[in-house]
Amino acid sequence: MSLHRRRLLVSSLASLGIGPLGCTEKPKTAPVFATLDARRLDQGVTGLATQARPGLFNLAVAQVGRAGAWAADSRGRYPLGAESKLLVAAAALDRIDAGALSLNTPVELRRDDLSPPPSRLNARLLAGAGASLALPLADLIALAIQHDDATASDTVLTRIGGPGAVNAFLSRIGLGGMRLDRPERERLCDLFATGPFQPDWATPQGWSRARDLRPPSVRQAAMDAYLADDRDTATAPAAADFLLKLAGGGLLSLASTAFLLSLMTASEPRSGLSRGLPAGTGLAQKAGAAPTDLGFTAVDSVWAVASLPRGPQIVIAGFQIGSTATSDARAKLFGEAAARITQAMRPA
Repeated sequence: MSLHRRRLLVSSLASLGIGPLGCTEKPKTAPVFATLDARRLDQGVTGLATQARPGLFNLAVAQVGRAGAWAADSRGRYPLGAESKLLVAAAALDRIDAGALSLNTPVELRRDDLSPPPSRLNARLLAGAGASLALPLADLIALAIQHDDATASDTVLTRIGGPGAVNAFLSRIGLGGMRLDRPERERLCDLFATGPFQPDWATPQGWSRARDLRPPSVRQAAMDAYLADDRDTATAPAAADFLLKLAGGGLLSLASTAFLLSLMTASEPRSGLSRGLPAGTGLAQKAGAAPTDLGFTAVDSVWAVASLPRGPQIVIAGFQIGSTATSDARAKLFGEAAARITQAMRPA
């Protein structure tokens, strides 16, 4: 990427708040960070896996503009969670960059197209008198990233050609360590052994009843099988590489990069990373957890681009798999990981 384009990207991201935000410390007393020390990461992060037991914990960290990523486990494949919506959104924006689609392209969906909740689209379509709803592609991408809307993401996925189109995009940009095989509707039904998704499961109450109808032993076996499946997985270094390409402007056009990062900056739910990062860190992230069932959370993950207030941008990909901890305890563990990352930053 040219120096001119790099300057444009930095300027654009700064205008969207992907950078120092809300820092209350005076510049003369705030720490100045320079580079990420892999040896400090080895010492500080690897021990966190003990806290995650009997679940698994993995973390990948890399510094934007520098080659390579540090990962606690660089070979294992980890199931995709909410961040699968990032892959779908990026593949759609790539089609927009190529001129095949536009942000204003209208996309129609019907009640038979709904995916498991929570979903603002589900509530809107079920409450309306009409049998269908049409929204521009930009709104669907925003709902998927900002509000973790599975229906929106699956609708975008269908519009661009399904998982095969996402995998072709990932292959073309050199990301061979991740794959998308199923829409979220199918993936979540497999996770809880519910069978094919039914329209009356589109409400939170209906989806909860559908899961609870299956015996506990069947649900637990399905969650265990889901975690052992190679489909819809990524290695931690591949996740970090995706984020590096995104933050560095090598994944999408300048406009699409800024659009996606701005959505990530305002996305919900938020992870626990901010608990351990310096005050004033700008955080663009996609986080989320699978529904907890039988005290078991199959996937809780976060992919983030963090802009330190007086230092470089870093990318973080965190995974908690098969956890029996509470949501607050999982958020705390991500916060502790972020604190270790901060401690691993060498001062300038």
